[in-house]
Amino acid sequence: LDYSDDPTTLSLAELRDFHQIPKLIINQLRWLHYLVNGKEFASKLMEIAGVVSLDIQRDIIQALPEIINDEEHNFIAMELKKLLESNSELTAACIDTWSNLNCNVEL
Repeated sequence: LDYSDDPTTLSLAELRDFHQIPKLIINQLRWLHYLVNGKEFASKLMEIAGVVSLDIQRDIIQALPEIINDEEHNFIAMELKKLLESNSELTAACIDTWSNLNCNVEL
């Protein structure tokens, strides 16, 4: 697959493969044992989630509890709240993710 080509000339199969790349990357991130700079990584993931398509946003949100260290779960919970305020279509993904985060009772 040559990504330098015009995307409008891609076949349907090539287009499906092209849209699977973000999902494949997200799935690989789940295998990381520990993140050295977890807060910065979590911040970048949330930044990416704010600008990608709705399907990829859902994939990122649903993978967060498996990717992010427990120390960053409070931060992620607050960031998900902000993301949900800007896009209500993410309600189900956010609620599902919140149920899998280990957060302080105060949140």
